[in-house]
Amino acid sequence: IKLIATIFFSVISALGVTGNLLVIITLIRWREMRTPCNYLIANISAADLIVTLMLSPLRVVEQYTRGWIFGEVLCYVFAPLQDALVSVSVFTFTAIALERYRAIIHPFKPKLNKSQVKVLIALIWVFCYSGTGLPLAFFVTYAKKGQGYLCFAAIPKDCFYIFALYLVIVFITLPLLLQMVCYGRVICALKAKDAIQKHDNSDSLVQREVSRQRLDKRRRLVKMLIVLMAVFHVCYVPRGVIMLITEFAPFLRHSIAFAFADISTMLLYYIKHIMNPIILCWMSADFRGCFAGVCCCGQRKEHARMGS
Repeated sequence: IKLIATIFFSVISALGVTGNLLVIITLIRWREMRTPCNYLIANISAADLIVTLMLSPLRVVEQYTRGWIFGEVLCYVFAPLQDALVSVSVFTFTAIALERYRAIIHPFKPKLNKSQVKVLIALIWVFCYSGTGLPLAFFVTYAKKGQGYLCFAAIPKDCFYIFALYLVIVFITLPLLLQMVCYGRVICALKAKDAIQKHDNSDSLVQREVSRQRLDKRRRLVKMLIVLMAVFHVCYVPRGVIMLITEFAPFLRHSIAFAFADISTMLLYYIKHIMNPIILCWMSADFRGCFAGVCCCGQRKEHARMGS
């Protein structure tokens, strides 16, 4: 078991650090890739990078040590961090959905500029840490046990029930519903625009072709963003459900089915942190060309932009 866990978390760390760094380097190196949507995607990669660089290796260390060996300071740093990082991804996906909603449904409303996106990203980090990590930080306990130390959040049970419901409602349910509504409206709007274009003969052939290409680019971008969002929730929500069952229905914890679900959802949770670069490489010619350019230390292959 230790060997399997070591291999799994080592692979997650290696792939996650490499892939998420590629996304971030892409925006640093190529100015034309610095769109509001790509900035937000890179923000998710930054959160995933921290998990794969810092938290996944801790899982490897846990296999061979008892208790917490990194000292009191790092206990207070790492214990509240994981929930904050997940909530950053959740709210960034929500911001992306709202940005796409604005671009497709209300194309004439003012766009987010780069400065506004950077401020938005900073606010997301502050809000998410204040809403998840900071409350946990007040309950973090660093205590000696035997020859070692333990690091954990000693939240009173009644308080934890309230906190767990708060996390599920504010950081899972409401953002997911908002994302689904936004993308549902966007899909309907794109279908309506496609139908209008097919029956509109008022423009010249060249103008119709340009409009069709622009619509296709937007459709591909929305499809990619929906896949990113769906994969995130498929990997993340089941883990949240398991944590709720652990607290609110502890009698279920003793079944074999629960043990299997517990391990499976934990694996899914960590796999989530390597998926975004894979999806971007698969579905975005722009990111694929940039990744190749970074890896080969050359120029990226030029492709048509996916839309704004």
